[in-house]
Amino acid sequence: MAAPAQAAAAAAAAAAAHDFTVDAAVPACLSLPPREFLAARPHIHRLMAACMVFRRAEQHASTDNNNTNNATTTSDNRGRKQEERQGPVLQALLIRRAAADSYSLKWEIPGGSVSLARDASVLAAAARELREETGLRVARVRRPLGMLMHSSPSPLSCAPGDRDVDGTEDKAGEEQQEQEQAQEQERTLLLVEPPPGLGISPAEEQARQDPADDALTVTFLETGRRWGKVALLVDVREAVEGIPSRGRIGFTGGDDKEDGEGDRGGLGRKGGQAGQGAAAPTIVMDPREHEEWAWLTEEQVRRGVDAAGRPMEYTSAGVWRGVLAGFAARRALEGDDTPS
Repeated sequence: MAAPAQAAAAAAAAAAAHDFTVDAAVPACLSLPPREFLAARPHIHRLMAACMVFRRAEQHASTDNNNTNNATTTSDNRGRKQEERQGPVLQALLIRRAAADSYSLKWEIPGGSVSLARDASVLAAAARELREETGLRVARVRRPLGMLMHSSPSPLSCAPGDRDVDGTEDKAGEEQQEQEQAQEQERTLLLVEPPPGLGISPAEEQARQDPADDALTVTFLETGRRWGKVALLVDVREAVEGIPSRGRIGFTGGDDKEDGEGDRGGLGRKGGQAGQGAAAPTIVMDPREHEEWAWLTEEQVRRGVDAAGRPMEYTSAGVWRGVLAGFAARRALEGDDTPS
């Protein structure tokens, strides 16, 4: 069977085993039971699964007017002008850990520990964690994400300038290319240094990504052992465009954690279900583990701020780089090479 046909068959089998669809870009190994997935990766002690959810929504540049931690004033002004002229911008959902939990008040994407006992697959674990963390339900799994590395170029695409018939660039094209290259260099510099206030230092975390791993598993050190994390780009059933840009998470109760579920990545009790019995969907979860949510643009994530310019401190550099990888993947799916 040809490779594309094999991928399509694997996606069809995964969809049949879950209550969501799975794109052909999702490797078949993520449909395996967790024990089988880990057996092929013996260096990983424990596995986590997470989801990134995106939406397009209006961004009011007038609210983003404070000083930032991680970029120059020129970069900030350009980002605000970009958001103002783009109209609806791409935003990712992030959640904030509770003050009383580990990695107190740090931001991350929804996710947590994979259960060898109750999760039928890595995909199922990611979907379960998203629902437990936010109440949102996976409708479609698009692809794994990984993280942007220190040496990775910015996802900003520097398209060549306009060319005449004879192949020479016109002056406007050259100026545009120079401007885009300067922006890319600045964004690449920002990528090297994550925002301040990380829950764990990069030296302690030691986040890595094996380029030979088709699941794009990111590994890191936790409690003296190497953990693995699979992050997925997903679509959800709820109309997330109606959810406020920032809010506190409500509590509806839920089951206790399994033993050992209490470390980084959004681990915890089951929360409520978004959009059920309400006029509009919302984010619902146990505030003992997470207490806020926010929808952020890529520019805000890179600068380490929210829409009002307030600092956003991330769980780790690996988490932050994973969020940036999610933006690059989402924009690639939409055919948009302009960071939001």
